[in-house]
Amino acid sequence: MSLNLIKIFPNAGHDVMIRELTLDSRSVRAGDLFLAVPGAKLDGREHIADALQRGAAAVAYEVEGASVLPITDVPLIL
Repeated sequence: MSLNLIKIFPNAGHDVMIRELTLDSRSVRAGDLFLAVPGAKLDGREHIADALQRGAAAVAYEVEGASVLPITDVPLIL
């Protein structure tokens, strides 16, 4: 699967090509969109740095009570 980020998240600030979607930071490969969501045992948001290190093209996550993101050049979608 390969698609533009804007097709998944029309309000994304940047448009990048997404190779695949994944919820597991350990399986992220270059070009993936990492969906960092809280789960029953683990919170995916705690693994964003790992996903970026593995080559995530973008990260989507929910920020509780935040409206500004202190992040670099990787597209983040709220």
